[in-house]
Amino acid sequence: HALGLTVVAEGVETLEVLEHLAALGCDEAQGWHVARPMAGEAMVTWAGELQDATTRLQVERAVPAQLPRG
Repeated sequence: HALGLTVVAEGVETLEVLEHLAALGCDEAQGWHVARPMAGEAMVTWAGELQDATTRLQVERAVPAQLPRG
């Protein structure tokens, strides 16, 4: 990070390892815990679902809990 680089962990196989890496400031991760190997068509679907979930999470964090959502 001090060099302006992004830190990427490869071979992440468990949630415990992913959480530990996040606590250490790791920016990106790949491995069996994040996604199993898949065919190209399945990867496109998976990436779209991940984007949808990320967008929903960002909206939920931006809207205060006491406000009604609709």
